[in-house]
Amino acid sequence: LGGLDIVINNAGRAQPGFFMTLTDEAWSNDIQLKLMGMIRVTRAALPHLRTSQHGRVININAVAGRQVQPGLMATTTNRAACLAFTKSLAHELAPEGILVNSVNIGLVTTPQWENIRARLAPDKDLDTFTCEMATRSVPLGRFGRPEEVSGLVAFLCSDRASYITGASIDVSGGLGSYV
Repeated sequence: LGGLDIVINNAGRAQPGFFMTLTDEAWSNDIQLKLMGMIRVTRAALPHLRTSQHGRVININAVAGRQVQPGLMATTTNRAACLAFTKSLAHELAPEGILVNSVNIGLVTTPQWENIRARLAPDKDLDTFTCEMATRSVPLGRFGRPEEVSGLVAFLCSDRASYITGASIDVSGGLGSYV
C-alpha cells in the first residue's frame, strides 16, 4: 500500500456540565477521547510520517477551545489543550518538514446534533432546533456542512499549503467573539 502521508485526528462529542457537576470520570472520558486520542494516533503514525515527503497532521478541533462556552467546562478546557498540543507539535516537527494544523469547527451538521436536541429541546424537531440555534449564535445564520470543513482539510493536506504549520483555522460561520 505504500506509506502514510496524512493523519486526520477527529474524535468528538460534547461533554456537558458545569465545574461542580462534572465527575472525575467525565473529565477523564473527555480527555481520553479528544486529547489522548490525538496524542496516541499521532504517536503511532509519526514513524511513518517521518519517511514521507509530505507529512501532515490535521487535528479537527472546535471553536470551543478558543472561546468559553458555559455549561461545557470539560469540553472547553480539553479543546484548549488540543490547540496547545497542535501548536507545540507543529514547532517540534517543523524541522522535519511535517506540518501540523488545527481546523476548529463551529456548529456543523452532524448526527450528534440529534442527541443534543433530544437532551436540550425534546419538544422541538431537529430542523427547528438547529435553525433557532444558528440564528441566535452564528453570524452567517446557519449550520455549516461537513463538506465545508473537508474543503479546508483537503487544502491543508495539499502542496498549496506547504508553508502552513501551527495554524488554527476556524470553519464556523463567524461563530466566536475572539480576535
